[in-house]
Amino acid sequence: MSFKEHQVVEAGAAEERFALSVDVKCPHDGSGLPVRLFGGDLRIRGDLDSERKPPHWPAQVIVDGDLVIGVGLDWWEGDGGQYKFLLVTGDLRAHSVRRCHVGECVSA
Repeated sequence: MSFKEHQVVEAGAAEERFALSVDVKCPHDGSGLPVRLFGGDLRIRGDLDSERKPPHWPAQVIVDGDLVIGVGLDWWEGDGGQYKFLLVTGDLRAHSVRRCHVGECVSA
């Protein structure tokens, strides 16, 4: 599956299907922000950086399968109460994984 092959689902539907509130801190705050759902394995050749533009990653992403990243994953936490999450139901494979917040990244 490619980066462009996804569907947008409502937060409530994603909560019902994936029980987000069990594993994800504040998956949605009632704002009804949609979730980008990749229904199958997703492979990315280079880096995946949630702050890179373009393409800009949305705040909520679910990969219902494996996520394989050719280089590294940098996932930025939201600032000022805005939460972002990346949920992978299968395996995550990448050369490196870093969690980032306000200009600082920490290897996971």
